[in-house]
Amino acid sequence: MIIELWYIWTGLGVLAIIAEIFIRRFLLLSIGLASIFAGLTSLLSNSIVLQVFVLISLTFVNYLLITTVGYKVLKPVDKGKKKIPNIKGKACIVVSRITPDKQGTIAVGDDKWPALPEGDISIESNKIVIVSAIKSNIAIVKQEKKTTH
Repeated sequence: MIIELWYIWTGLGVLAIIAEIFIRRFLLLSIGLASIFAGLTSLLSNSIVLQVFVLISLTFVNYLLITTVGYKVLKPVDKGKKKIPNIKGKACIVVSRITPDKQGTIAVGDDKWPALPEGDISIESNKIVIVSAIKSNIAIVKQEKKTTH
């Protein structure tokens, strides 16, 4: 019994794709897809040179495409703290009361962020505050000074 070459190419491709599930480096996925295409090529042609050429060239192309797309789509997500944009010195609106004992919330554009007051003061909702500092992921705010005309 002679095993046809396309069985070997396709089997190698399937094994590489299964291994990719556990390794997640995109190289085995590239090899697996290219091996399957080399198996399809072997059904159409008996040329080993053509099959190896398809394997090598598609591995290279697949790797470039998959890593470019894969790393953009599957980039690691920071599951920790939210990063506050550079809002130091900007005016924000208090959404929930801020006291020295209990952090409140400020609105920064469409986002809401935790905030504490600068000093020993309480700031009520709907007041405008200025972000004076950022510690960890908490904005430190002070009341906006009222100007007299």
